[in-house]
Amino acid sequence: MIAAGTMTLTLYATHLVFITLADIETLPVLWFAIQIGVAGLFATAWHFSLGRGPLERVVATSSRAVSAAVNRAGLMTGRHSS
Repeated sequence: MIAAGTMTLTLYATHLVFITLADIETLPVLWFAIQIGVAGLFATAWHFSLGRGPLERVVATSSRAVSAAVNRAGLMTGRHSS
């Protein structure tokens, strides 16, 4: 479960795409089990080969870029000009 915890955004987004595209009205318990199994296998394989999930990497990278830009501009230290 640790692997799934490192990519909750990716798994949630994938789940939304899946339920939009698949006909889950028929055999909902089977589709639920398939989603859990595939998500667990995918998360474990990704975690051990690449670490953080793909969408989590995008969010982390963009957050660091914004933080660096804010710090360079002096917005967090009170050095900005009004």
